Parts: sequence; C-alpha cells; structure tokens
Amino acid sequence: MTDTLAVTPEDVAGRWPVPAEDDDKYSRGVLGAIAGSESYPGAAVLAVSGAVRAGVGMVRYVGPRRAADLVLAHRPETVVHALGSDTSLPRADAWLVGSGLPEATATDLRIAVALTSDVPCVVDAGAIARAASALAASRTPDHSPERTLMTPHERELTRACAAIGVRVDLDGTQQSRAAAARTLAEATGAVILLKGSRTVVVAPDEPMLEPPPAPAWLATAGSGDVLAGIAGALLAQGVEAQWAGAMASFVHAEAARAASGGGPIAALDIAGALPGTIASLLSVR
Repeated sequence: MTDTLAVTPEDVAGRWPVPAEDDDKYSRGVLGAIAGSESYPGAAVLAVSGAVRAGVGMVRYVGPRRAADLVLAHRPETVVHALGSDTSLPRADAWLVGSGLPEATATDLRIAVALTSDVPCVVDAGAIARAASALAASRTPDHSPERTLMTPHERELTRACAAIGVRVDLDGTQQSRAAAARTLAEATGAVILLKGSRTVVVAPDEPMLEPPPAPAWLATAGSGDVLAGIAGALLAQGVEAQWAGAMASFVHAEAARAASGGGPIAALDIAGALPGTIASLLSVR
C-alpha cells in the first residue's frame, strides 16, 4: 500500500469528538497515563495537559510522587494514583505510556499491563522499543492495528527497528521516512506516527496519512509529550488509532502556530492554545 492521503481541516473537524448534552466525564472518555519520572517529571505535566486541553473527560495519572505533585499543581482536575507494589491499573478507555520515561523504569510492569489490556494505547518515548519488541513477537496475521499508536521521532524509530532486528535507512527524504515507518508498522501491527516537520502516520495495509507541515518553532523540548496527550485523548473518545494520530498531529501544529504568532514557543504554550484551535477548527463543520 503506497497511497498517501493529505489530511485536511475538514477531515479533522468531521471526526473530532464533540460532547452531547447528556454526556458526562466518563462518557467523554477516561485516559490513563503512565508518564513522567524522577528525572523527567515535567513530561507528565505536558502529556496530561495535552489530553485535558484536547477535551478528554478525565485523566487518571499513574507515576512517581514528584511527577504526581507537579501534575496536580498544574492540572488539579487529574485523578492521581500513587505507585505501590500492586501493578494493577485503574479503569481507563485508553492508555498513554512512555512520555518522560527512561527505557528501563520501575513502571515497566505497569506498562506491560497497559499494553496487554483490552483498550487502545499510545506508546511514546521510553516505551517505544519495548512495545515494538512485544508486539512483533506476538504479531499474528489477523492482528488488528487499531489499538496501538506509537509516536517515535526518527532516532526512536531506528532504535525500535533495531530492537526487533530490522535495519532501516533514513536519508532525510520523505520517501525514506515513510518507508521506515511502514516497515515498523508492518512488523508490529501498530500505527506509527513518525514525528517531524513533515509528520507521517502509517498503518499496516492502509494509505499513509500526511498532515500539513508543522511550523519550525514546534521543534522544542516537551512538544512531543503534548502531542501524545492529544492522541491519547482522541483514542479514549473512540477515534481509531491512525486517525487519532493524524488529527492529533494536525491540531498540535495548528495550536503551535497560534501560540507562536511567528516567534518562539514553549511546550505548555501549545497545550494552552488547544481549546481555541479546536473551536476554530470545528467552525468548518
């Protein structure tokens, strides 16, 4: 499958979840988040902020005390679950794992539980190579790719492919980037959102989705954590993985453009600009 579909504002607006009068916080989607660490606690704040500002009904956060305290300071509506010896997880409609986590962490068992749960999962940063290995090992011909969305940048994609014994060549062209993303998608059965100024979203045996180019100011620390939060919010509200990735990338770039105004931005600025960006987008429905 080599076809490419350009993602338009109408595509995103027509699929964006909008609450009805009888909705409540549970029917609007519950996202579980295993993110942040003692070394990178801010990633938890950014991922949770991206999800909340994108419109999910509730976020349940699982992580270390330092990160949990920061999450509550910035997003007091978050329901925090303390780390303990029990590896069970609270109920959620989707999970986000890996943002701000080193590749080997004390939450590895919880990540494994999330990945093998019956709900969709966004896999970011430190969890990508682990998830790729697990998914490639369990891949079956009838596996559905609709439940797992991986969000690597190019170096993370290369490491994930190496973890499953596959070599990819990235020469800087969009063609090589798309081919590498498709290689990982076909090996794992997951949807791959390969981040960059020209993001591609690839699912096995489906046309590639390509959102418009993002502003260069978006290349800033933590912006990927916000993107993962947006994608998680969409998965929790029932959007299938490939379109959740494409829609999240589209809105992420537009929010960055709005927050930037042509100048520098910080990642939290992107999350703050999401409600206005989404409202503007929905006006085309």
